[in-house]
Amino acid sequence: MREVNIKEELFALQDISYADFQAELTPNIARDLFIGVRVPDARKLAKRIAKEPEVSKFLKDLPHKYYDENILHGLIVSEMKDYNDCIVVGD
Repeated sequence: MREVNIKEELFALQDISYADFQAELTPNIARDLFIGVRVPDARKLAKRIAKEPEVSKFLKDLPHKYYDENILHGLIVSEMKDYNDCIVVGD
């Protein structure tokens, strides 16, 4: 199985005009912190990677740099069925 690089996956889904739009909606966040992943695409990514081993590493790597990583984080947690899997305890 190939290793999933979540940040690369997000940038592969990038829509620059959507990132510009998001940045205008949230002026308190710098434009360069938006990748521009549309929510339906982020939701599909979350469903696909939620059970990958790399996800726990992503969930523990806080704070996330990009706004889209935070959105994906929430979507991944919403895909988890077991409460204990949702709880991230620092190492």
